[in-house]
Amino acid sequence: MSELGERWRSGKPFILTPASFKRCVLEDVHLNVRATIADRPADFEAARLLVAQRYTARGYRSMCDAGRPCQETHAVTILAARDSRTVGTMTLRFDSSEGLNVDEAYRTEVNAVRAGGGVVCELTCLAVAQGTDSHAVLAVLFRMAFYVADKMGVTDVFIEVNPRHERFYRRVLGFAVAAEQRLCPRVQAPAVLLHQDMVALGKRLGGFPPPTEYGTRALAAT
Repeated sequence: MSELGERWRSGKPFILTPASFKRCVLEDVHLNVRATIADRPADFEAARLLVAQRYTARGYRSMCDAGRPCQETHAVTILAARDSRTVGTMTLRFDSSEGLNVDEAYRTEVNAVRAGGGVVCELTCLAVAQGTDSHAVLAVLFRMAFYVADKMGVTDVFIEVNPRHERFYRRVLGFAVAAEQRLCPRVQAPAVLLHQDMVALGKRLGGFPPPTEYGTRALAAT
């Protein structure tokens, strides 16, 4: 765990900035997909636009527009790019006095993990550009997310997904259903709360890679 993660877990004041992970770069050299941490206004705008585009196409409200912005104190936004074009994004939001987005509909379930000593975070504002190899993009995004979460001392990860995507997350990444389908108030669409602990997620991802170039490694599917 990093010094920043220790301060967060101890409840001491801290400021989480993109510079905290600015050296993190993961690249699938075979599929030409690179993940980096957003640290410029243009990066956050690219993430916001992609989320808005993909959510609008599905008839959802954009979480980055309707909820919290991608750029905030207790969050890290990841960008996936191919040939300088943004093809994916995901935001990790860490627990704080403000809570998490998932607390809106699933506070009881998330509090149960907190009460058991779990250090929680959520994955949100996830979007992949249309016409892109979504599997390759998701693999890079999730590996980068795992690396950052591990550095912050996270033990448990939550994500809200549309019911039609539930099977993928369960089969490929080992997530388990933490609560039944409910309406996500931020996007005004049905959602299922999924949960995975970091140890199991790391095994699915083959262990977190260092923030350097790496080759293709398929996600473990069962």
